[in-house]
Amino acid sequence: MSPDLTVRAAQLSDVDDLVRLLELMHDGVRETPASAREVELLEEILSQQNRQLFVAVTGGQTVGTVDIVVVSNLSRDGSPWAVVENLVVDPSKRRLGIGRALMTAAIDYAEGSGCYKIQLVSNSARANAQALYRSLGFSAPVDGFRRYLKTVAVV
Repeated sequence: MSPDLTVRAAQLSDVDDLVRLLELMHDGVRETPASAREVELLEEILSQQNRQLFVAVTGGQTVGTVDIVVVSNLSRDGSPWAVVENLVVDPSKRRLGIGRALMTAAIDYAEGSGCYKIQLVSNSARANAQALYRSLGFSAPVDGFRRYLKTVAVV
């Protein structure tokens, strides 16, 4: 892991870096600034309670992000659960511990929020990501199901 790696809460000023990183999830390259709509969306995300968007910064460059949401729960004595989404690390910075640092921040956030579990969905083609999740204690004990409710265009 890079000695100057910092994981911190995202800020509105991170919007261009965030949209660039998230485009990488779809094997795209983003060189244009964030749109007004993307700025509005980030403002909304940053204002939400029980949600944390983290960024990883090294060498003055934002190189990764992860998003976690804590969900209230009526079962399990009211213990909430959490879901992680959009873990991405710049391809030129992978295998340096950045994904692990981001996931550790998300896990710590969930634990600090009193969550009894943390969930995520990982594309079966992403073997390196799945190896990371297993190394952090995640397991896939059941078959999961997903239904997309709409097709979302990549912005």
